[in-house]
Amino acid sequence: MINFTGLNIAKTVKKIKNADFLALADNNEKQHQKFFAQLSSDVFEKVSKDDIFSQKTFNKAREFVIQSILADAPRESMAVILDDKIVFTKIGDKHSCSIGESELCALYKNPNNKIAIIHSHPRNQTGGTNPVSIGDYEVMCNPERPAIRSICAINSNGEYSSLKKIDDKKAEDGYMVIMREFENAISKYLMESDNKMCIKYRELENQLSSPFGLEPEDTPVIEAMNNIEKAIKTPEFISAFWQEFAEDFGVKYETNFDGLC
Repeated sequence: MINFTGLNIAKTVKKIKNADFLALADNNEKQHQKFFAQLSSDVFEKVSKDDIFSQKTFNKAREFVIQSILADAPRESMAVILDDKIVFTKIGDKHSCSIGESELCALYKNPNNKIAIIHSHPRNQTGGTNPVSIGDYEVMCNPERPAIRSICAINSNGEYSSLKKIDDKKAEDGYMVIMREFENAISKYLMESDNKMCIKYRELENQLSSPFGLEPEDTPVIEAMNNIEKAIKTPEFISAFWQEFAEDFGVKYETNFDGLC
């Protein structure tokens, strides 16, 4: 079993120059070894045959993706693991990073492969970091990519948030309905929670001229309601959704994000 907690690098990272991080982008083994020597003297153990990657490979991928979110202009990045090796890396923009569909299509489509995607999540506008998202689930559970068995998001503290397939049929079915069910969970929360924003949302809804809010005077009310909907999609809300429903969608959810575990 992988020990996801691994290294606590928050303080050490500040001592390392950007050039050291950027050196990781070429996947040079010597640079990786130098980087790990700076971060930790942990002994990496081999994992059981049922795991997709070893502790050593996981940490190597994690430290690669961290480099992009600690840059002056934070960006998402990702590493693809197959047969306990990092076979592909990519750096995206501040909002997303593609999974290399064009380059790795054949690997993703082969059901005999067992692939894990490790990627970074930069901080959001409120300073927090979202755990694995609905979009991450859709990447992993797309029936066109049966090889992807797990997906893991790393924050700037080196903490993890992950989804792992445990029921392929449920995961494939979930791919078709996950966004709808997530929106249903948001609606239920807005209608039932004692959270101040939810109470305000219900007050605004009562101000609409009709349930559909079609009149011109409804526009500012609708905008305010939409802003509340966006605001409640916090890391805590997303994590609570996975904690309650992950197994219903054929996956196991784990995290050690500060404040979410």
